[in-house]
Amino acid sequence: MVPPKLDLPPPASASADVKAPNWPKDPDEARRKAAIAARKKQNKDPMEASRILTPSELNSGRTTGKSDVRGSDSLQPGGDPGAHAILSPSQLGYEGGFMGMFKGNKSETAEFKGEPTRESLTQPPAGYQTPSPNFAYGTGPKDSLVNKEYNPSAGKYGE
Repeated sequence: MVPPKLDLPPPASASADVKAPNWPKDPDEARRKAAIAARKKQNKDPMEASRILTPSELNSGRTTGKSDVRGSDSLQPGGDPGAHAILSPSQLGYEGGFMGMFKGNKSETAEFKGEPTRESLTQPPAGYQTPSPNFAYGTGPKDSLVNKEYNPSAGKYGE
């Protein structure tokens, strides 16, 4: 379909992009424009791009704060974040050596305090996480597998 008049209005001027003076300046937009301007100024010479960077050039990209990755707060399991705390296996709950995996263990039981609240639909409904009163809440003792034969027809050890 053709419009009745072919006289189209002139394109909008560049002043339409100018924001109101009371509108706040977006820092992300300013950073993006500065990055684009810096990219345009870069030297596109392949020989210059392949040279080895100086330490000051390498450090210019780092953020302010701790420069050592091991000293960051998010990676520390506990203690003083700046002390580079390394936990021993016994502090992490490891007991015994390699052969300890073939022995039985202590049973771990606890008192059932109540179900957690259901915060999303993917969690089970109320009553589904309550343990049976006939059994202990926790793990029972693990039987030792030493000196027990594997029965392939039953798919288990012993008996």
